Amino acid sequence: MFLNALSAILATLTPERAPLYRVPSARAAKAETDAINAINRVHRSMPLSRRMEEPEEYARVQRERRHDLEALLFRGDKPAMRTAMDLICEIAEETSWALSPAEAFEDEFHPTIDTQAAQTAALFGWVARALGDRLDEISPRIRSRLLYETRRRIFAPVLAHDDYAFLRGEAPGSVDILCSIITAAILLEPDVSKRAAILKRLFKYLDACLDSTPPAPVAFRLADACAVADLGQLIKRATLGVVDKTQELPDEQWLDEILFSHVTDGWFLNFFGGSAQPALSGQAIFRLGRVCGDRALMALGAALHRHNSLPSPSVTGRLFDFAHWEALQAELSPVPRLKHAAMDDGRILQARGAGFFCALTTGGNSRNVGDLTLYLDNVPVLLPEKGYCSIPTISGMAQLSAPTATPQPDWEFTDERAIMGVDVSRAYPPEAGVRAHQRTLMLAREEYSAQLVDVFDFDAAKDVCFRFVTPMEPQRVESGAKLGPALFLWEGDPEVSARALGSSPSFPQGIWEICLTYVQAAPRSMYTFFFKHA
Repeated sequence: MFLNALSAILATLTPERAPLYRVPSARAAKAETDAINAINRVHRSMPLSRRMEEPEEYARVQRERRHDLEALLFRGDKPAMRTAMDLICEIAEETSWALSPAEAFEDEFHPTIDTQAAQTAALFGWVARALGDRLDEISPRIRSRLLYETRRRIFAPVLAHDDYAFLRGEAPGSVDILCSIITAAILLEPDVSKRAAILKRLFKYLDACLDSTPPAPVAFRLADACAVADLGQLIKRATLGVVDKTQELPDEQWLDEILFSHVTDGWFLNFFGGSAQPALSGQAIFRLGRVCGDRALMALGAALHRHNSLPSPSVTGRLFDFAHWEALQAELSPVPRLKHAAMDDGRILQARGAGFFCALTTGGNSRNVGDLTLYLDNVPVLLPEKGYCSIPTISGMAQLSAPTATPQPDWEFTDERAIMGVDVSRAYPPEAGVRAHQRTLMLAREEYSAQLVDVFDFDAAKDVCFRFVTPMEPQRVESGAKLGPALFLWEGDPEVSARALGSSPSFPQGIWEICLTYVQAAPRSMYTFFFKHA
């Protein structure tokens, strides 16, 4: 990937070739308003004691500083330069660039580095690229201060320490963080040997992260995919096309995961954490689809942008969005509505029809092998939320934090039916006595119904408790419950209970868990659950 092209990158890299796209005429008025607001805003300093007492307010102040500095990147007049100088000074004087630093005064040799800290470094890089010469006219020390602070807070720590979670791919958005730091090194570090050391080290970790793509919330998957795509574009331009990774990255599986996760409007699958309404940037999805030649992602991004216009999640992405703005406005294709789709590893299996959207997953090492999601008439009926998911427990025992073997998916899609299955057998602890467990979710389009079938082979009779998480307050009916637009039915005579699980931002009215317990289930048992239009 990137590391094997390091020699070519170092030999041909010219930071001055990094693309700076003009603000489109259709965005000029907003860009001017943002810049004027930045110039006129009074940025108040917060004493350290107040920062510690009011972390949310201080986080807002930090975001405001960075937003305003970014808004001035395309202004060259004296008021803009004076404000930019003030903002650079304020950011440089922050005790930490991280959103939630561990301590009031961090270890200066081992500071917290998170997404905000890394993107601050990238922002300083773009400031040097866009405004460096004009800032030099005010003071030749401004650009050197940008470099000094970034070396001290970012470059030196990542060269000295191996224990940052993002270096191992263990932090949410690890790829995004790595790409932001690499971008800063390309744009800001003038010392060729130091730049080479940073790139060599971080390319090694970035390649490892790209080789291993554990499940992640869709917002982080989008941020990572955009980050590596943008880095590829930056390196291609800065090396005059000598190094072109844009045809290789990001991985097609990442693009599929974003596309397959979409349910309707702003709703997405959230098997791997995060919100069911993650507020994704349509601009970012469109840009990603366009640079990767994925028409479906372009259509999805444009539709989301029309539904709720949100900026791209990174400073580099927001700057690169300018190059795609006119194409975004011209994209009027309908939202892709996949009849069915499956990722090779089964991390997402989904189908829609007859008003239903159904999905099943092999899980994300979160005790959720075989979890399911169901929407009816674009209304969520079953889905994971607040760490709860729709999977059974066996004699009170939950799944392992990670299965002992990779769960195997299977699927069969036709025009009439969609059959999606997952082998859940290796997800339980040995003491649960589960020899085999196959979970199958079926959508019968012509019958306007869906079915969930669980087949078990136990070493002895067991108590099996099926749990179903729903944002619809259950209303009991004979042998079932009404969940909003859906009628949920079960077989046999289980012990039935329901409990409220509190509320969440996506569901302020609350979420509930339905528990169906089959006492002393036979060693070989099959259970079928039905979902119909109410």
